[in-house]
Amino acid sequence: MQKMKVASVLALTCAVVACGGGGSANEEKPETVPHPEGRYDGFVFDASNGQSTGRSGQALVVGARSFWLFYSAPGNPALIAGVVHADITAHSIAAFTSVNGRDFNFEGFGTTFGTRSASFKPRASIDVYGSSLISGAAGYFVGAYNGTFAQTPTLAAIAGTYIGTAATVATGRQSGSGTIGADGSFSGSSGGCLSSGTFTPRPAADDNSSTSPRYGGNAYDVVLSFGGAPCAYPGQTWTGVAMYDADTKSILVAAVNPGRTDAAAFAGTKP
Repeated sequence: MQKMKVASVLALTCAVVACGGGGSANEEKPETVPHPEGRYDGFVFDASNGQSTGRSGQALVVGARSFWLFYSAPGNPALIAGVVHADITAHSIAAFTSVNGRDFNFEGFGTTFGTRSASFKPRASIDVYGSSLISGAAGYFVGAYNGTFAQTPTLAAIAGTYIGTAATVATGRQSGSGTIGADGSFSGSSGGCLSSGTFTPRPAADDNSSTSPRYGGNAYDVVLSFGGAPCAYPGQTWTGVAMYDADTKSILVAAVNPGRTDAAAFAGTKP
């Protein structure tokens, strides 16, 4: 019954976000890959009853290396509520697992730990189960591949000033802004805290000794450094990823500290 529910949800998700669609033909990379790399848009469900939590999500699988999930507040897809991060510890052509998943919740639930397991169809769909997926509760994310991932990431595309919401587990959500320069440099501000950093388009390369190259995809590596007080983490440098949507001119950014006890996230749009 649970598998039937997931299949039905995935079919609906594909209809909503158009599995495999998006991006112009001359920008697409090969469709068959040996790992789940890609962007997947979908929804979060309660594992205890299979019912929707009301949360939407955007997942990024970075080669065979890591899994990221940006999820929204219940019933409000525009409001970021947390980030899930997990290192991929094993993978095959149709599945991957992680033993060190972290959920960084910005609604007051803190940082929780748990395993992650996923099944996927390359460049089509993904179903991720977490023993503590969000807010300490078991759940699963069902997503359909977003074809904009096939577009080539460029600094020219993401350059500009974004207005939106910034958050960490320690501070919760705050209004924030950030500017990305044509050279990939970044400067931001939220709650009086100033930050700086760099955005770098992800180059095509092998990940985790994969026998086939990954194709880079529409994603960016991020280095984020916090200024002094009143920043909650003065002087610290964190690393993470970013996804950009050219149609909506919106960006999602997440970075974790070295101990993976907290994460910083930003969801914003530019004019």
